[in-house]
Amino acid sequence: MANNSIWLQPGLNQNQFVALTNLLSLRNNGQVEPTSIYEEPDPDERTHDSDDSESIDTSVGQQLSSSGNDTLKRQFLDDIAEFAAKEHGARFVACTAMREREEDVTILIARNTPFEPSDFEFFDKFSDLVSSWSSHQHTPPAIETRSWIVEWTNYFWDIFSTKNASQPLSIEDAVWHDMLKYYAIRIKSTYIPKLKRNFRKCPVIPVSPEDTHMGSSLTEIENLRRLVFSISDLDLSHLDNLSRFVLEANQVRTSNYAKAILVDSQLATNETRKLWESIYFLGRLRSAFERMTKVLLTFPSFEKARFVPLPKANITAQSLNNPLGLEKTLRFLGLNMTVTTVNTLLGPSWTIKGARKKFAEIQGQQLHVHAEVQMLLHLCSTSGWHASAYNYIGCSKRSCFMCWNLLRTHRRYSTRGCHGRLYSRWTVPEFTDLAIDQAEALGMTLVQIQNSLVKKLGSDFQHPGRLQKTSVVGGSSIIGDGSAVKESRSSELSQRENALTQQRIALSFERLERERAKNTPSKAVINPVLGEYGPALADLLDYPDGPDRLSGGPRGGSASYLSTLRRALTPGDYLYQDCIDDRMPDDPDVLENFGFQNLPSYHDRTKLLGLYQGLTKYLKVTAEELNLWQQEKSLITNIIRVHSEASSFRGGIYFPWFLQNTHILEDQRDPNDIKAYMLFIEEAQTFLEPDDQQKHWRELQPRAKQYSFEILWMALMGARPNPVQETWLKFGFCACRNELEENKLGAIYTSLLTDQQKDCLVPQHLRSKPCTFTEFWQAYESGGLVKLMEDKIKNRFADIGELPLVREYLSHSPSNMNLSVWSLKQFLETNDYTIYPPIEPVKADYGFLNCQGFEEICALAEIYKRLLRAANPLELHEACVENRLFELAHKYHSMDEDHRRLMNNSYSREVMLESSVPAITHMYILNEG
Repeated sequence: MANNSIWLQPGLNQNQFVALTNLLSLRNNGQVEPTSIYEEPDPDERTHDSDDSESIDTSVGQQLSSSGNDTLKRQFLDDIAEFAAKEHGARFVACTAMREREEDVTILIARNTPFEPSDFEFFDKFSDLVSSWSSHQHTPPAIETRSWIVEWTNYFWDIFSTKNASQPLSIEDAVWHDMLKYYAIRIKSTYIPKLKRNFRKCPVIPVSPEDTHMGSSLTEIENLRRLVFSISDLDLSHLDNLSRFVLEANQVRTSNYAKAILVDSQLATNETRKLWESIYFLGRLRSAFERMTKVLLTFPSFEKARFVPLPKANITAQSLNNPLGLEKTLRFLGLNMTVTTVNTLLGPSWTIKGARKKFAEIQGQQLHVHAEVQMLLHLCSTSGWHASAYNYIGCSKRSCFMCWNLLRTHRRYSTRGCHGRLYSRWTVPEFTDLAIDQAEALGMTLVQIQNSLVKKLGSDFQHPGRLQKTSVVGGSSIIGDGSAVKESRSSELSQRENALTQQRIALSFERLERERAKNTPSKAVINPVLGEYGPALADLLDYPDGPDRLSGGPRGGSASYLSTLRRALTPGDYLYQDCIDDRMPDDPDVLENFGFQNLPSYHDRTKLLGLYQGLTKYLKVTAEELNLWQQEKSLITNIIRVHSEASSFRGGIYFPWFLQNTHILEDQRDPNDIKAYMLFIEEAQTFLEPDDQQKHWRELQPRAKQYSFEILWMALMGARPNPVQETWLKFGFCACRNELEENKLGAIYTSLLTDQQKDCLVPQHLRSKPCTFTEFWQAYESGGLVKLMEDKIKNRFADIGELPLVREYLSHSPSNMNLSVWSLKQFLETNDYTIYPPIEPVKADYGFLNCQGFEEICALAEIYKRLLRAANPLELHEACVENRLFELAHKYHSMDEDHRRLMNNSYSREVMLESSVPAITHMYILNEG
């Protein structure tokens, strides 16, 4: 039966749709795809091109919808959307649509949050002003004949009168002033402060001596700098001063070589690129005004122009009545709640606890109706608009992943591009004003999108993509280089297929484990790779007590405070619990909202945790207060206030440190910025002998010194190697049973190498004895690290004796640490069998040479993962040497004979190939306790 309700169309369920959207938003912070753009040249380069190929004859009326003006109308619609987004932030993201007829033109404007009455009033007056301006543009000047008496009278009037002091604005200037007034908040609160900050970070603009032709552009940049610091914030209340800022920025923006100096030059830095970005945005309003001038000259229909904000009625979207939990959502996908499932869907850093908490939090919140959704519903429901509207929707930013797919699947409208981010709580509201055919069309569109969400969730979680900026400079992302889009499609598909296979095999092992957990007898379980598995294989999947790296089990910690709460948990609650447990936070929201993410050094994170512990333990600040301060963006103010009001507690060593580092609670640090890590490398170079301090650390010899230097700078940073690094193998992290042990080993190296630093917080009686870098690398080279640790370290929290397997491993020189079992463990830890396949000794020693295809490699890897959780790695090595791997597995579990073929390693030792594990030296993991 036909229905005009979108969500009652066949195949649709809003609860399921929203749950899938929210689930996918948790993966990689919602960065689902790389940035994509509308394929056309940079609009600003085209606008200011002196060889502009567009021929504009103002004597002939043209319609904006004519094919020859597509570029201009898209730019214009984007300009109006940017202008309507008068304040910074997601709430003010806007979009536009246009209908032009011979006698008039109407521009619809939608915004993420409702327009205020003042907005409706402004655009009503603005419409009249633009119409008058357009009419004035197309009115031929009158031919006036005046007597010489009139001419002389006017001449003397001009000289002696004061009329110039109070001369009314021209229509053109009135439009410009109105645009400045409407946009003033964003200019004053966002663009000018950013420009000042970026100029301070660039005291000198580097220019090559050969680039003498760029001198005029450099002068314009410096003129803008002088203007920025010559006008106070008070003076910005004057519209003329705001205008000067925007005009000067646009002058730089459109100069011949400013972009070449700040962005494209070999001397350009991250700071100069950010400076260009802030100049670009500040000058953008003037560029929009100039483009409007061009539009009005070209199209007479603007003599009757209306700019119409959409009413609030289109924005309404309530919370779901019965939102699905994480378990039900996974069951809808045919999955069960396990660590592997969560890691496969969302990424390796997620735990079941963290995923369940975050998912429940966003499921219970009010849904969002984005501006593009509002616009599409209005166009589809308003008589005469859907057929006559221009097929492009202008946007103040690139569209999000969901809006982009909605419009692309609907196949009627396009936008400037997609930044690839998926925001949680996205929805299309229930809307009954649609005709039946439009409701059916939108329903079919949503069904297709829901299918694509299921497909996306079933695809691989590979290495996290870089978060893309949503704002636009020119025709592309501010910092994105487009390399992800340009990769070889065939290689990408091949890697994706392998990753999906790896996940499928891992999930099949999970299913076997669930069968065992339910104690349901089964004569045979069919595995798509290795044929029939009896219940014996399920025995192999047993998880031991305590979390380890290969199982990805949840981390420990008390939850006594959290268990007492009878309300939705907040990031402030989790931070409060961490303060009680004296545990470094690992909740993503806590890390982001309370400043930990902005500190690359683990040592600095301990200081920040100490600050919060002082607040909660001694100053009695509650979790609710912490959360409220964070939401109000008043953490800095309130932390200083409560310390100032305290009579007995002075904050120890952490409050003075905080006063010097309040920036950590302000701007978010770019996780891709390598500068913070370079500081630790530079500090580590001061530990070297004078002759070595002038060398790049990759040039240090012997190699033992180079490897040891890598451990040194990571110890200063409070980091530990990633399994793909050579140092993960060489310094014993491979012999750790889990991440807790890896963190403890990292703490041992930190204690040994940094306890004598002046900013060390370890009490004097617990600090290690001085150990020079030369002592350290020579001890590593000779196999004497354990003796060095036992001689120097006095802190019981950094006792190598508590890591017996690591102690055994480090008791040998590096040349005797090359047992293939450690390389097997490294292969399993990286957990990406396509990019990091097993090296030749691992293939030969552990049966991967027997595998007939990638599926069997994955299956055998899963078997060894579970086996290593039960068997000692050295015991596994002995079994490998004696070719009794199958028998060892049978010792711990009942094994099926089908496994014997894969685990056989009878081969000639003479044909073993030497190989090494590819190292990625820029990847590291912060210690977590």
